Amino acid sequence: MLAEMTPPRSDSRKLAALYAALSLIVLAPVLTVPFPCLGDTLNHLARIHILATIGHAPWLQSLYDPHAKLVPYLGMDAPVAALAAFMPIYQAGRIFAAICILAPVLAAAALRRAAAGRVGAAPCLAFLLCYNYQLQRGFLTYLFGMLLALLLFAAWVATAPRPGWRPDWHRDWHRDWHRDWHRDWRRAALFSLPLLLVFLAHSFAAAAYCLLVAGHELGLAWRARLQPWRAILLRWAAAAAQILPALALAAWLATRGHEVTRSHFRVASAADQLGALLSPVYFAGNPATLPVIAFAIALALVYGRKLRLAPSLWPAAGLVALVACVTPSVLFDVTWGVNLRLPLVAAIVLIASLGLAQPIGLWPRRAILACITALALTTSFSARAMLAALNQQVTTMRILVSVLPRGARLLVLDMPTACATNRVAPRDMTGHLSFVAAIDRDAFIPFLFTGTTPLQVLPALRNSASPISEAISEAQLADGLVHTDPSGGPPEYGWGGHKYWLGWPTKFDFLLVQHFGCPGFQPPAVVALMAQSPIADLYRITRQ
Repeated sequence: MLAEMTPPRSDSRKLAALYAALSLIVLAPVLTVPFPCLGDTLNHLARIHILATIGHAPWLQSLYDPHAKLVPYLGMDAPVAALAAFMPIYQAGRIFAAICILAPVLAAAALRRAAAGRVGAAPCLAFLLCYNYQLQRGFLTYLFGMLLALLLFAAWVATAPRPGWRPDWHRDWHRDWHRDWHRDWRRAALFSLPLLLVFLAHSFAAAAYCLLVAGHELGLAWRARLQPWRAILLRWAAAAAQILPALALAAWLATRGHEVTRSHFRVASAADQLGALLSPVYFAGNPATLPVIAFAIALALVYGRKLRLAPSLWPAAGLVALVACVTPSVLFDVTWGVNLRLPLVAAIVLIASLGLAQPIGLWPRRAILACITALALTTSFSARAMLAALNQQVTTMRILVSVLPRGARLLVLDMPTACATNRVAPRDMTGHLSFVAAIDRDAFIPFLFTGTTPLQVLPALRNSASPISEAISEAQLADGLVHTDPSGGPPEYGWGGHKYWLGWPTKFDFLLVQHFGCPGFQPPAVVALMAQSPIADLYRITRQ
């Protein structure tokens, strides 16, 4: 929990062993499961696979148009593509998922080191954040960008002057302001390039970093009692200047446009915001979610008067938490779940800021670490069970789609969750299982993430693809059987998408029905059964 939980002269090797043991606990699911199927992960891996292989795959060249361009969404593409050059892409995705699982701990440790001069045992609390809703949804691009942003913020904190850093600051400011001004701007210039890289990893991670810096600088100014105000204004200007290269790149990218151009804004409901507040500790099927919350409340009640928050960190956590409370759930059509992004950042920074004004005994420290270990074991065990079941379904799906020809156009139907007895995880974790067909058989799947990525579908196929969409329902399948695209193209649908399924018998070659044991699907006359499995059936579309 706290730096003071470890005896002042304890052997650093014991602390390293503690972190190693807890790391093995939380990484056990990805170390023992061949492929951890996390939400959108297969969709992203499919895009990375296509970009890596399209140069020698003519069937892919007839479907997609790759563009070597900068986009603020490369946090997963670049690292996984580099790993995939040396190993199968599924293994590359597995390693990347492991990094994202440990991201809260790595970030909390770096921040604690920057704020307190030592890591201590405080970041051990972050092991309780390793399995979160962002991970469940497969938002690995953001999680990696968040890790980069927090590491960069740790460097900003470590290099920041603090109130009292020079006793004669107020008296000598008029004499030394030139030196201070040059120092602050050199520091901002030094951080502008790493911030540009964070922006390219994920634009919202860069926004989170800017909020953290703003909170940190406000805290410094408040502790200095806003004096001397001229020096503080100059420091704020220098801190803000580091974002200028990223803003310039964002403006340049905006002039180039992309496939999805509509904008959408939706304010989060009270239920959405409550879910967002729980998202740092929520993972589907985890029985430890409520005990983790109860554990945090108990710590606050028992040791609240002894807690000391690092003054260089808690204002940043507070500002991020405040903004998180008013963040919409949808911001533009390419950023869904915006309100889910900041609570995890605030929780990590808050953990890193924890300290004790008064020491606690040896047995309370051991009891706290024992609770953290027990909760981490419970979370890891439940996550391992779910990911193992999902991996089995990934294997089943890979066998099912192995009969597809290369470059087949595949329409995917997902049956209702209520009757899907074989669905071992929520729909947001199983809805992209079909993308094993894109990885193994180079199949065209209409809701592959393109649009704001370096991969686009060819213009002739735009009406058959909708990057910000999902698998269709039975009602939409029936709708597409009797209706075709109007003269102006498919009507808008969802956030940035359109009704790609209209006239599907002429657009696609095969139909994949993900039923997960749900009975009652009545195949239309234009399809013929090719292969079956306990979770999905594959049909050939017979054009008339």
